[in-house]
Amino acid sequence: MDEVAQAFERARKSGKQGLIITGPIGSGKTSVVLALSAALRTQGVLVDGVASPRIVENGQTVGYRVRDVRTGQEHPLCSLHPPGLRFRRFYFSPAGLAAANAILARAAAQAEVIVVDEVGPLELSGQGFAPGLARCLTARAFLVLTVRPHLVPEFLARFAQDFAVFSLEVQK
Repeated sequence: MDEVAQAFERARKSGKQGLIITGPIGSGKTSVVLALSAALRTQGVLVDGVASPRIVENGQTVGYRVRDVRTGQEHPLCSLHPPGLRFRRFYFSPAGLAAANAILARAAAQAEVIVVDEVGPLELSGQGFAPGLARCLTARAFLVLTVRPHLVPEFLARFAQDFAVFSLEVQK
């Protein structure tokens, strides 16, 4: 966690708009952003946004929740089974996506630091958290994003023409 906190401070002090935390599924990206958020809150920083903790049963990922990093409130995000909007192997809850985008809209208007966990294939297709992410990208806040390694170039090409990013590979 110290390494991430140091990377955060270096990126923020250098004038960058955000920090991308990257690593494969299960590498600890969500845990890292939640710990960083908690540490920043203890310093009086207004942190807001969303995290997406996995739901694991018998060692297998069966879904995700969306957690409001400011309040801790959670909503179902997706699962392996209907109902919901199908994207690849998951069914996404319209209510969970709406809640996430509302949280990100609030964050864009108020926060000093915004967490978006995670920017994945759904967001890069213009769905999922994409509407909220678009608002966050125009906010004055510092962004902390999680993105899988193979998606970082696409994210940068699509959203970050003028967005300076410090990338950190998170290893479990």
